Amino acid sequence: MNSILRNPVRSISVSMSVLLIVLITTLSPCAWGYSKQMQKEFLKGPWELFVAIGQEGREMSFPVTVSDENKSEELGLSFPVMGTPIEVRLKQYVPDLKWNSSIVEQAGGGVVAAIKITGTGGMVQEMMLNSAEPQRQSISSPIGGVIVQKVHDADTLSQLAKKFKSGKSVGIVSVWIEDSNEPVEFLANLAEPVKIPETKYKLEVLEYLPNYSVDTETKEIANKSNDPVNPAIKIKIDDEENSYEQWVWSKFATSPHARAKTPLRIEFKEIDTGGEQGNYIVLAAPNAEARIVFIKDEKLVIE
Repeated sequence: MNSILRNPVRSISVSMSVLLIVLITTLSPCAWGYSKQMQKEFLKGPWELFVAIGQEGREMSFPVTVSDENKSEELGLSFPVMGTPIEVRLKQYVPDLKWNSSIVEQAGGGVVAAIKITGTGGMVQEMMLNSAEPQRQSISSPIGGVIVQKVHDADTLSQLAKKFKSGKSVGIVSVWIEDSNEPVEFLANLAEPVKIPETKYKLEVLEYLPNYSVDTETKEIANKSNDPVNPAIKIKIDDEENSYEQWVWSKFATSPHARAKTPLRIEFKEIDTGGEQGNYIVLAAPNAEARIVFIKDEKLVIE
């Protein structure tokens, strides 16, 4: 379910959280080229909330008035969605949303990030992200998003900041040698072959697609967008006699590349914020300080 807050001059996209709290990011006057007084006139309302349900184009509109866009305000409004058992409850308007996080290791093997979302007016919301559960690996909102990724080796994290290359490092590749329980890991840098320790193999990342797509009829592979919706890398493995090529997907740990012909088990975790400010990737490993990947000064950095 998507929603949009609008006034007669312009519109601002927002989303409703699990608790159905209406959120909106405070806009900078400089970004729009308006004075503070002009901005206040534009934003003071009245507002109209549009809730889009089902197919694009099916929209239901509900009137919402916000007295001051700079202050938190209790709404306490409920709107039934005709023809469905759904009722939209608007609990609170929050002009300024922030979050912070902490990382803990889960006994089952995953990494859990505790995300605390805070806003002006005393609004606090907490939720847990879990790297072991695909449906709970990320959170998104109008001000950005957070995704948590587990790294197997703590030494990998300690080397990330030293070896990370903005624009070239697209993720982390984990390789299991024979029947080893723990993989060796390294940054996936495009066009930089890596010798896999204690083996005869060399691995190279040939291509990276943020949103991998394949035509079911022609089998042609293409990138649908620059957002990391279905990240994948094309790898090449050489063993001095033979060469293997295979696509590896970040969001599918065992399938579909479980059917791959490559001689090694390989896993890929993307480091891609989609180029958006406010999007964060939290990389965590057991007994190691977490690293955060984000956009700064239009460049991807890791700290």
